[in-house]
Amino acid sequence: MTGAHGGHSYRGTEFAFHHSRDRIERPGSMGAQMTSESKWIPLSEAAERIVAGGRQERKARAEICAAILDLTLQIKARLVADLESRPAPQTVETNEIEIPAVLGPEQIDWLSSRPVRPSRWRVRSQSNSNLWDWREISLIEVSATDLAAALCDDFSSVPLPDSIEQAVLREMTESS
Repeated sequence: MTGAHGGHSYRGTEFAFHHSRDRIERPGSMGAQMTSESKWIPLSEAAERIVAGGRQERKARAEICAAILDLTLQIKARLVADLESRPAPQTVETNEIEIPAVLGPEQIDWLSSRPVRPSRWRVRSQSNSNLWDWREISLIEVSATDLAAALCDDFSSVPLPDSIEQAVLREMTESS
């Protein structure tokens, strides 16, 4: 069933499409180039890092949910094994997941870093990339780099293009 935002709904919950063609990369973002070498942290740890910076826990959780929705934070989700067709747990990333159109802190089990309402999200099918399956998610992780830059105001882990980095270094040496 198609929802108001171009997505679908499942048991009254709207889901928005977040396909790679819809993705807007921000300057310096690793975006789609992120690899398994990138650092991923559970939602619980992401909230702890923001709280350590001085925000209230409730506000930190709301900011994480908003950043997931607007694709500021890349996510990785571990799926519960489907014993009939997929015995091993599978991991999917942002462009392979249909994130709910509305995602609030009350929809997350923060201790376990997983969704509770709904616990099943649509993910791109392994067998056919044009199809989507409803799958239960056992863990959501976010990119530590995206979190630091977007919600912790720490840009030290954001890679700069060579030309900008060289210009900054040149300016620093000239001012000395």
